[in-house]
Amino acid sequence: MLGGLLSAHMLIIDKEQPFGDLTPDFYDNELLYLAHDLASRLMPAFEGTGTGIPYPRVSLPLFEVRVHIPHVCVVI
Repeated sequence: MLGGLLSAHMLIIDKEQPFGDLTPDFYDNELLYLAHDLASRLMPAFEGTGTGIPYPRVSLPLFEVRVHIPHVCVVI
């Protein structure tokens, strides 16, 4: 999701326009702002893990890591 927002922003603002003019008349870096907001909400997953590997669950509305939820992977 984060990569998609950043990629779309970069395609829109690219001066060379390799895929044609993709810039909407009304665009004012909204995709960049959304990417920054999402990245800020994901940061708690990376903080305090000890290994740098993110926690698998983060509550985006609450900006908190959900460590008490068991991590289950079922292989059939």
